[in-house]
Amino acid sequence: MKTLDVRGMQCPKPIILTKQALQDSHQLHILIDDVIVRRNVSSFLTENNYTFTNDNGNIMVSDKTLSSDGAKEQAGLSPIVVIGSEELGLGDSELGKTLMSAFLTSLKELVPLPTSLYLYNGGALLVKNAATKNQLSELQELGVNIQICGACVNFYNLTNAVEPFGTTNMLTIVQAMASRKVLKP
Repeated sequence: MKTLDVRGMQCPKPIILTKQALQDSHQLHILIDDVIVRRNVSSFLTENNYTFTNDNGNIMVSDKTLSSDGAKEQAGLSPIVVIGSEELGLGDSELGKTLMSAFLTSLKELVPLPTSLYLYNGGALLVKNAATKNQLSELQELGVNIQICGACVNFYNLTNAVEPFGTTNMLTIVQAMASRKVLKP
């Protein structure tokens, strides 16, 4: 089994190195020393159908599960949402926050629902506000995968505020944007 040491690295580098290492083998031992990087690698592995376990803070990848083409086709019909600010539009800050709240509420009515919602930069701050965090939780309960940029979580010191959502990295966000219809307020 191959070992990949990503200790001390910041995203997206650990994800890129993990992706490259898994092209050679579906069995990999990943050495990780950062909680956000561990979450990001776990999210990447889950999204790409790898079977893995957490082993004393490190990750052991044991196999890749083949997914059905029908599930991929169905997911391709649903958009993703990418939010980079806690405000919608330019102008008055309070109005922008009110509009963002209305946007999040309106997403629940979208058919089909988005498969994922990614928060990056100032958008990550939406998890600090109780009302918008509740709206995000409601979307998650409806099946929308809520992911927050791990570098942004670290930058804004949001580690305790991101639960129950996942963390991700810019590579995953870029790949999602390249493969789906994107709603970006």
